[in-house]
Amino acid sequence: MLAGRQLSAISTCEPSFNHHHRRDVYIVNMKPIKTKREIRQELDEQINEFLNHGGAVKEVPRGLSGRENGNAPLVSIFEGQGTENRTPLPEVVAAIEARRKPQPPVHKSTHKPRPRKKVILDDFGQPLRWEWVEE
Repeated sequence: MLAGRQLSAISTCEPSFNHHHRRDVYIVNMKPIKTKREIRQELDEQINEFLNHGGAVKEVPRGLSGRENGNAPLVSIFEGQGTENRTPLPEVVAAIEARRKPQPPVHKSTHKPRPRKKVILDDFGQPLRWEWVEE
């Protein structure tokens, strides 16, 4: 019944191992799904109710920032210093790199290209014959 938005799904189970003529029926109540039209209608009703009860919508010019000083640089939200003093450790990095297993060289394929059929045309552009060509 769609008009009342009451939906239910009925599924039947017929087990293959059961030789009796028994059929189990399960009725599952599903949550009704709102359509786009209903959602738009609800939003319009909420907007109209807000405006009718004294609410007002301010028009904000395009490009206006919500920050107090829109031209100032953004403030970091993280606590502490922006940069830390780091100690370079090239010998440690070199030792780690030396312990890595060397990558085997990539072998280029010795695969020969397969021959393909090429059409031979006469002086008028009509096909005469096919030849196999290796490129």
